[in-house]
Amino acid sequence: MILSMAKRKNTTNHDIAAKFDNMLMWSTAMNDALIEALLCQQEMGNGVNNNFTSDAYKNIILEMREMFLDKVFGKKKIENRWKYIEIHFDPYFQERIERVFL
Repeated sequence: MILSMAKRKNTTNHDIAAKFDNMLMWSTAMNDALIEALLCQQEMGNGVNNNFTSDAYKNIILEMREMFLDKVFGKKKIENRWKYIEIHFDPYFQERIERVFL
């Protein structure tokens, strides 16, 4: 019995460039702004126990876009960065991060 192998997709330079265009490099200022935006939404009642409402994400995205005009933010990027910060937090952020969930 002969098994056929799946064909590999040829990756072009355009595919690689598109992937890197979609990447967002986060700075300390961006992390600070995200944490502050999350805290604000939490205080407004738009987030409970690590879950934020759709309105909360919309507000956070708008706020981040206003502050960082040259960056592209979306719900998935915000969610992924928040997960990253939770796991790899800097001790400097510890108290601020805990406030979101208390």
